[in-house]
Amino acid sequence: MIYEAVCASTNSSAAQRLDKTHLPAAGTVVITDHQYQGRGQLGHVWHSEPNKNLTFSVILYPTFLATQQSFLLNIITTLAIQHVLALYIPNGLSIKWPNDIYYQDKKLGGILVENVVQQHKIKASVIGIGLNVNQAHFTDQAPTSLSLICQRTFSLQRLLARILVRLESNYLQLRAQDSAGLQAAYLKNMYWIHEIHTFRDTTGTFQGSINGIDAAGRLMVAQADGTLKHYNTQELRFIE
Repeated sequence: MIYEAVCASTNSSAAQRLDKTHLPAAGTVVITDHQYQGRGQLGHVWHSEPNKNLTFSVILYPTFLATQQSFLLNIITTLAIQHVLALYIPNGLSIKWPNDIYYQDKKLGGILVENVVQQHKIKASVIGIGLNVNQAHFTDQAPTSLSLICQRTFSLQRLLARILVRLESNYLQLRAQDSAGLQAAYLKNMYWIHEIHTFRDTTGTFQGSINGIDAAGRLMVAQADGTLKHYNTQELRFIE
């Protein structure tokens, strides 16, 4: 466990440590109380009030995964967070593809997986996790927090420990080549799965339903005419 009171981004800090001669052990956690340049998917910003939330990154060496299997790291991480949160929130939780944790229609947390690739294999991974825990006020209406939902404050240390234990369990299951159960659990907990909703892609707005994800982690959406389309991150917007 590497604690930094203040840092720009735990993912950036962890990545810098990977560049050193003596690499951190698998499972090393970089955690901060105040992350002032938190990063989300494709350059999005993750805002977090200091000392209120969990902002940390985990270093792993999943050399048993090929690059096209990298989405499995998203699966094991979001499932770990969802599993722990379900101890406090029995209903209303879901995983919004590709990497967000939702309560009803509000964002509760998110992850950012960044990989170092060598010869079509994943040499190292930095898994960044941001979870809104005790924050009560946000700059917009989209997010929520565990405290707002449950109307009480939570121990950040206890939540962190529980998430790490579950993440380790999922990671060991993945390393044992038992990914089918993890993928099934991810699909079971997907936001909007098998529901008719409005989406937008480069061709315009349309009605469709999420069927699941393919082997590369792309979202599969069935349109009204029966066409099944596959989307990478940022190629599709969820409308309503």
